[in-house]
Amino acid sequence: MIRRSTFALFVLILAGSCKTSYPDPRQDLVTSFPQTSGYVFETRDDDAATVTTLTNPAVRGGIRIDRTTANVPLRYTRIRDKKTGVTTTYRSEILRSGSSARLVVTDVTNNHVLDDLVFPDFSPAEPRFPSLEACIADFNCLNKGRLECEANRTCKPQFAALTCCLTDGTCFSVHMIYPPTSIRCQLRDLVPADLELVLAP
Repeated sequence: MIRRSTFALFVLILAGSCKTSYPDPRQDLVTSFPQTSGYVFETRDDDAATVTTLTNPAVRGGIRIDRTTANVPLRYTRIRDKKTGVTTTYRSEILRSGSSARLVVTDVTNNHVLDDLVFPDFSPAEPRFPSLEACIADFNCLNKGRLECEANRTCKPQFAALTCCLTDGTCFSVHMIYPPTSIRCQLRDLVPADLELVLAP
């Protein structure tokens, strides 16, 4: 009788030890970067990798950076390579210094900067628009296709800069990022698509 009870207890413990719990991918990323509360979470899974991202919600409406802001995080990305089992975390951010801005993509896991790209100087704008959105839409209508095509060809984000002057006399320096959309270009996971950046005067 004693032996039977002991065996039953052993089986119960063994069954309990086989239960594996997996961390919630969103919570795991938020725990690593607590300042991302309110960021937009997305996940993608394919044969090669599992990708989870937290994107600054301000990206959707265009990011406005005043002169007192030194940097703005855009996205945190965690990629687990299914073949090697290696997980790497990345951060993309905008750094501003005076009237210039840079896009910096960092491999946080290995503390290594992957890309440090300077936005081009903007050129003066002759036409005046009723709104900032109208100015950006006009530029995209004329240039977005060409820039996205080049981004997909090179697998490198393409940059553009313009001055948007409004009918009320105010002008803004606007910087645009057009990341590659091709599935073969890994940077699509690290940089938010259709990012608009406005450097406030």
